[in-house]
Amino acid sequence: MGLSSPEALRSLGIDSAKDIINVISQFTINTFTLTSPHLNAIGITICPLAALINHSCAPNAVIVFPNSSQGRYPTLQVICIRPINPGDEATYVDITLPKGIRRKFLKETYAFDCKCTECIKELALDPRDCLFCLECREGLISTRKAQACSKCGKLGSLPDDVEAKLRLGDEGLEKAEKVQWENPAYALSLTMNLMGLVSPLSPPTSHPRLALMRLLQTLSIESMSTKESDTSTSVDDVIRLSAQVVAALMDLLSRGHPIRGLAIATLGRLLCVDEPEIPSDASIEQPFPPRGYQRLVLAKSTLLRAVEELEIGFGPGGGTLGTETRQMLENADRELAIFERGVRNAKESLKQTGP
Repeated sequence: MGLSSPEALRSLGIDSAKDIINVISQFTINTFTLTSPHLNAIGITICPLAALINHSCAPNAVIVFPNSSQGRYPTLQVICIRPINPGDEATYVDITLPKGIRRKFLKETYAFDCKCTECIKELALDPRDCLFCLECREGLISTRKAQACSKCGKLGSLPDDVEAKLRLGDEGLEKAEKVQWENPAYALSLTMNLMGLVSPLSPPTSHPRLALMRLLQTLSIESMSTKESDTSTSVDDVIRLSAQVVAALMDLLSRGHPIRGLAIATLGRLLCVDEPEIPSDASIEQPFPPRGYQRLVLAKSTLLRAVEELEIGFGPGGGTLGTETRQMLENADRELAIFERGVRNAKESLKQTGP
C-alpha cells in the first residue's frame, strides 16, 4: 500500500494501536478459507457480501470455489443446498464436529456463543459424540453425560482409561494435521496408530474417529501416489476406509453437501484404480471391495451418485471436481463396454467350437 509513517495510516482512519487491532480483528472475523476444487485450504479471501451471512450449525448453504483450478482465478460462490424460503437467512458451517467443539471454536474465533437450532436442541444421543457401550459393545453411550445405553439400557460412567485414549486421539490428531505436509510419512504412521486406539471405542461418525479417518484417507492416497511412505497400504484398504468415511458423512451431512459429494467422488475414483494382485499367501479374501466386472459396476454407480451430489454442492456442472468426475465416469463406461464385449465374444467362440 506504500504506507511508511503514522501520518499515512491516519489518512485511512487509523490513529492508534487500538485501531490497528480493530482492523486485524475485522479482517480475521470476516475472511473465508480459500479452497481448491478438492476443498483443500490454500489461503484466505474476503467477500463483504458473503460476510453478512449469519452462521448456523444446520446449514442451508455452503461457500465454495467451484472452479479454482490452475490458470483460473477462484471465485467465491454461495450455494444453496436446501430450500430457502423468502425471508429465510442463508447459513453455513461444517457440522462434522461435536457441538462442544463447534461452539468453542466459534467463541474463540468469532467471539459469539452459537445459539442456532442445532446447538440449542438436546439430542438424545449425538452421533458425533458417542462411544460403543462398555457393557454390551453393541449400543451407544454419550461421552459427555451419564446416559443409558441405546441397546442394553445400562447406565455407566466413562472410565479414566477410555477418557485418556480419547484425549490422546484428539491431541494426536492435532499434531498429525500440523505435520501432514512437511512430514507426511510420520503423519501417516501417527494417524494409523491413533486409529487403532480410538476405532474399537467409537462408531465412524464420532469424533475424533471420523476426523482421523478423513486424515488417514488423505495421507494414504498421497502415499500411494508418491511412494514415499514405508507404511504398506493397499488400494483395497483405502477403498474400505473411504467407504466408511462416505457412510459416516451421509449420516451427518445433508444430501449435496460438498464435503459429502467429494467423499463419494473420491470413493468412485479409487474404485477405478487398477486392482491389486491378491497375495499368494492371502488366506481369506475380503468380500469388499468386489473384483472384476462387479468392481467396475460399483465404480460407475458411485460416480453417478457423486455427480448428482456435486451438482448440488458446487452448483450447476459441479465445478472442476464435477468435470473430473464425469470424465472418470466416461472412462468407467468404456471399460465396462470392453469387458462386456469380451464376454460376448467369448460366448460366440464357445458356440462356434461347441459339439
